[in-house]
Amino acid sequence: MPLHAAVTYADALTPPETMAPTVLVGLFWADEVSLTCRGPFLVEFSSGSSSYGANSVVKFRANGNKVLKETSGGTVTEEGAVEVSPAQKQSGAYITVQSHTGADTPTAGLYFEGSILVMAQDGRLCVANLVDVESYVRSVVSSEMPDGWPVEALKAQAVAVRSYLAYKVKMTNTPGLGLPVSGYRSVTPGSICIWATDQVYKGVSVQRPNAVAASQATRGQILTYGGLPAAAYFHAASEGKTENVRNVWGGNVPYLVSVDEIPYESPYHSWSVSFSGDSLGLLLAPLGVSGSCVSLEGCDLGDSGRWGGITVCTGSGEVWVKGTDFRKVLGQPLRSLLFSVYTVGGGKNASGCVNPGMPVWVAGKEQVTNETAGELFLQGGGGIISKGTSGLSVLSGTVSDGPVTFVLEGKGWGHGVGMSQWGARALALAGADYPAILNWYYPGTALELWW
Repeated sequence: MPLHAAVTYADALTPPETMAPTVLVGLFWADEVSLTCRGPFLVEFSSGSSSYGANSVVKFRANGNKVLKETSGGTVTEEGAVEVSPAQKQSGAYITVQSHTGADTPTAGLYFEGSILVMAQDGRLCVANLVDVESYVRSVVSSEMPDGWPVEALKAQAVAVRSYLAYKVKMTNTPGLGLPVSGYRSVTPGSICIWATDQVYKGVSVQRPNAVAASQATRGQILTYGGLPAAAYFHAASEGKTENVRNVWGGNVPYLVSVDEIPYESPYHSWSVSFSGDSLGLLLAPLGVSGSCVSLEGCDLGDSGRWGGITVCTGSGEVWVKGTDFRKVLGQPLRSLLFSVYTVGGGKNASGCVNPGMPVWVAGKEQVTNETAGELFLQGGGGIISKGTSGLSVLSGTVSDGPVTFVLEGKGWGHGVGMSQWGARALALAGADYPAILNWYYPGTALELWW
């Protein structure tokens, strides 16, 4: 595939200085939150508004579906959403989350452009940011990709972030852009279509110069398919081949198919994580697993080699677990579903499930590889190979003492769908421009200027 797009985007996509749309980004849920601003600010609600001086603090709590506003002057109960915004635009006059209690996402100390909306639902506060799309993009790119990476990779990241946002909020390219939020009085938590955790969004404080420049250079540019924003998923590293979305979340999306990558070195080329059988059983309990884990066997291989499902065996029987759910409950230590697994300890033979093409080193000395399904090569001796019930290969033969431990050896980080960030970096270093990078990972999409 060429490293430069066939279409000359630079002439067609010269960003004009037109107004970008405003979007509502959910920040967190909490029991209470305190907001402040370095400059004068306003608190507006359905029945009126109040003005506060620089560095004043306003605390909010929930009473059922009503917002309680606390200041030195007393407590006021408000119906509907409350909007907190700087009284005037000036340098550094951003609304700051001074503190929060019971928040599901740590946000204290961060400050945000635009305004903050505070809503109440069922005795909890929902805090959101009403912000310009381009401010959002600058922040996310700064958090999602190192600022020292090639500028073309940063530009590709900016377009992917903007496109995914547009996809999530169902944005359309119409006159006036049909802004998702028309006024704070009608906003409820149900109005939120994207959250700060969907793409890492931390406001103004994290913005970095190269990410800001890349965002500005691609201002208003959206990847589309059939005239609508593309679901431009991205992840850290595929390590060879991206995954077809069909094998991860289901459905057939023509531009989210498996594509080969050019070679690159990343910190996620090889990793290992260990669990005890008991800890696995506890972690997997919400998925219907009962008791200590006895064995794990990968199944439903995707196009990239990632497991689509895991068969978990305990003393109570077998349970099939969807791969994405398995990774979610095990958390960040399990960086991807591209792994082999084996057990050691307990004075028994090592045994496990080898992913085709994925090598493992049992006890650090016996290398097992599976070049193609059913063809195993054991180096080091002392072991035997047999077939698992699924037809995939199982290794056994290394006896070791100590507690039984499950060792998962893999590579890559993320779900594997869409753009690989390390792959984008490799393409940029090889001379690709950002339209070519986007075309590589989202084949068949179009790059359009929406504002």
